[in-house]
Amino acid sequence: LGDVYKRQRICCIIGIIVTILFYLWKFKIKNYIFSPFNISVLVLLFVTLIMPFFFTADMAWIALGITNAKSMAKYLSNSVIINVCGLLIFILTAFYVESKRIEVRFRINVAETFMVNINPRALSFMFWMTAVAWVGIVFTFNHGIPLLNGGRTFYINTAISPVYLLLNELLFILSLIYGVQYITRKKRLIEFFTSVILLIGTGNRGTVLLSTIYPIGVLWFYYKDSNTAKGLKKKARKTTWRIIWLGAVLLSAGMIMMLVRNGIKTNVKDLIFEFLYGNSFSDIRDGAFVLKGWKESKLGYICGKTYLAGLISFIPSSMSPFKMKWGWGRFSTEMLFGWENHPGLRGGNFMEAYVNFGWIGVIFSAILQGYISAYIENLFYEMCVRKKVGLHLGKVLMIVLLQKLQGFLICTSGNYTLFVFIAFVLVSVLLSALTRDKKEIRIIYHTR
Repeated sequence: LGDVYKRQRICCIIGIIVTILFYLWKFKIKNYIFSPFNISVLVLLFVTLIMPFFFTADMAWIALGITNAKSMAKYLSNSVIINVCGLLIFILTAFYVESKRIEVRFRINVAETFMVNINPRALSFMFWMTAVAWVGIVFTFNHGIPLLNGGRTFYINTAISPVYLLLNELLFILSLIYGVQYITRKKRLIEFFTSVILLIGTGNRGTVLLSTIYPIGVLWFYYKDSNTAKGLKKKARKTTWRIIWLGAVLLSAGMIMMLVRNGIKTNVKDLIFEFLYGNSFSDIRDGAFVLKGWKESKLGYICGKTYLAGLISFIPSSMSPFKMKWGWGRFSTEMLFGWENHPGLRGGNFMEAYVNFGWIGVIFSAILQGYISAYIENLFYEMCVRKKVGLHLGKVLMIVLLQKLQGFLICTSGNYTLFVFIAFVLVSVLLSALTRDKKEIRIIYHTR
């Protein structure tokens, strides 16, 4: 076991060193570390390189019904190696793309073209319809706000589940759009504030804190601190520290949301236990557990079956036996362990690729994820740091689309959000066609 844990620690230490070198280069060359859109990368680094040090303790495995951590040492080591190797390829790809400043080579892309045809009235109509429908559902089927009455999962295994998930995703997309509009044009504050309040009401900390408030807050800091003036390095450091403080505040807010969800029955000791040994940052541990089940099942590499199931996620499971069987959520729980009514186990950014295609899948997935992440970073750097022209809504939609595609590479369970996004754009264009005004189109397209 000593050699197994030693190999695991060496992998993490190498990853930490490479990560530090990458971000030192990034700050020196580009004068920033944090962007509105790289929070998932920072979480990935923490989950992959720091958390494995805590999973050698017995208490880290209690949530999975295992009392002896040593029995999982081999699988944990393999999970760490798979994910750290994928992470190193990810970082090297990101370094190459960012150093070459590979960026958009065409002025009008698909997302922007769609956005040109969406007017404010269509967005406003969709937002308020979504907000009213969300409130109606939670009070009808949950009899109150999910965050406040412990009903965060009230929709699971009910007919209302797809509708509720659809509304949550629409609120997330619209919150980003209205957040950018407020920062760039000082408009739509009411819509942005309302969407954030409703997202908080869902009780899902990640969506509202990391995917909505964090990117909008970071974008606001970059607009507030113009890095084109004198004292560039000083202003960059100031912005960086502000973002770190924002992260600390959001982490505290996440803990407060947990207290509220648990009815204020959780003390500080419980919070620390959840942080280190619970399910919030357990990807690598869960990946080890998935590896154990997969090895013992003797299925072998499943050759893309979970990815294919993800591609048809718009089809209800009741209508697709293939999706019912091979969707990653059911595969990682019901098929491997016989668990029912479980949303699935995360295995890290590269575990699903490994189970499907082995190391070839890890390499291919890591390169694509690194390219997409660096492409978004280049877009942000060119428009918000170097040129300071800002992000118009077409760019925001394109970034959301790219993040959905990256999410599909990581874990196919949530791929329905990609189809929600596509449907949102198409419906918005259709509604806009009824009230389109050329002057409004020009305003939307040229928004900065």
